[in-house]
Amino acid sequence: MTRRETITTERMAGAPVARAEDAFRLVYAEVFAEPPYGETAADVAASFRRLRSPDP
Repeated sequence: MTRRETITTERMAGAPVARAEDAFRLVYAEVFAEPPYGETAADVAASFRRLRSPDP
């Protein structure tokens, strides 16, 4: 039997994102380190530079 669960998302900006960045970075690095992604610490850093960039 398949178990169904709910995932809730929340759009964040500004100070809340800054406070949560370390937790986001840890999860992101763990998930995307494995194949097929194989992201390195440099890849993670680049992704988080984009996260902090203001919207155009």
